[in-house]
Amino acid sequence: MARQWARRTLVATLAVTLAAVAGCSGSGDDTQDGVTKVTIWSQVGGWTDIEKTFVQEFNAKNTGVQIDYVSMPADSIVDNLLLALRTGSGPDIFAGPGPTEVAPQGYTADLSEIMDDTTKKAYAPYLQGSYDFIYGGKLMGLPSATVTVRLMYNKDLFTAAGLDPTKPPTTYGEVKQAAEAITRTSNGKAYGYGLPLAFNGFLPNMIEPGVTGGNPDLTNFGAFNTKTGQFEMSAFKPAIQLFRDLNASKSLFPGAGTLNRDGMRTAFANGQIGMYVGNSLEMGTMNNQLKTKVKWGAAPVPVPDGQSLANGTAFTGTVWFVNAKIKNKAALSTVYNAWMGPGRVGPLQKAGVIFATNTTVRDDPQYKPADIYGYDDWAPGDIDKQPPLSPGGVVTPSGEPYSKVISALILGTGDIDGPLSDVSSRYNDAYQKAVKDGTLKAADFQK
Repeated sequence: MARQWARRTLVATLAVTLAAVAGCSGSGDDTQDGVTKVTIWSQVGGWTDIEKTFVQEFNAKNTGVQIDYVSMPADSIVDNLLLALRTGSGPDIFAGPGPTEVAPQGYTADLSEIMDDTTKKAYAPYLQGSYDFIYGGKLMGLPSATVTVRLMYNKDLFTAAGLDPTKPPTTYGEVKQAAEAITRTSNGKAYGYGLPLAFNGFLPNMIEPGVTGGNPDLTNFGAFNTKTGQFEMSAFKPAIQLFRDLNASKSLFPGAGTLNRDGMRTAFANGQIGMYVGNSLEMGTMNNQLKTKVKWGAAPVPVPDGQSLANGTAFTGTVWFVNAKIKNKAALSTVYNAWMGPGRVGPLQKAGVIFATNTTVRDDPQYKPADIYGYDDWAPGDIDKQPPLSPGGVVTPSGEPYSKVISALILGTGDIDGPLSDVSSRYNDAYQKAVKDGTLKAADFQK
């Protein structure tokens, strides 16, 4: 995924971060006076207060092992973490990047000897299969949530614009009409759509679910076709044209090129944005973190005109990894199993922040949320299927990554077909090379 942060800003931010967690070596053996410190880095969100409470309770109950908890904004944790891991100063336990950004590089440990029997049983459905956190036949991470993808929309703005708040857009054409109506009728107080191109995960999280949602053969991470074995990035053209049109009509929230996800969420919570595509973590962010008074809804993701939503609207999310540099395995195992267990995951589901993958929590009535605003809109249903596995996050093409190409096309005015054809060719060449030299197996990515 593209990194949108300027190098100077990134280094400065990381310096502050590393100073805050001085002594964290990613080895799990920072022991003083008989107490071992295990460091966890987590993204700021609607779950932060719950995680802090868990840490306080864990530290109060355990004298020999203590958790050092660090939370960072969504738009900085990935870059900070990857740079920290490269320098050998990363945390012991972490989430944030995609598995393909940490597992192939050797940053993550095999969890088979970290998990206890209780954890293995609770996560049994995710211990094998074609998940991207299983790399080289080894389990490198565990997801703590099933994440659904939806169109977030402001019902108040829909009503004010003369739109039916019970009938949100289902196609790009309808999105354009609704966004422009909201912008036109808001007297400059609101914009129809939010697109944070400075968020490093804007493509797989906010654009690709619609691009691939109408075609069961396409995956996220580059519109790879599992039947043809080819990247087909021409599939992005309708989305690019939609956002160009919205930008031209001034219906995109200003500064899309520098807007990050946290800033966009805040603007939505303040009633300044009519729509954006997000995932089920938005529920906790809006209800618990931002405490918005906006009357919002969440609906199936719109797809290109002429298509209907077919698949790819859910995925396993918030994958938790262990740093490969393990020295005090016992301490690390104690913390990791507790972190993935009911003590933390249960309250998160109870609060309506996540849909737990921990089957013990998921199936226990005591952890079923009650009176959570928007919960039914986000709850997994029949349409919410795991997208096919893609080689897009693993291959190393020449030239710019597809995320940068698409971001530039959205903000530009020139030809769309040529650049998409070029980036497809570069990714296909890299994929074929990886298959030929044995780095990847074509059978893993094709139906």
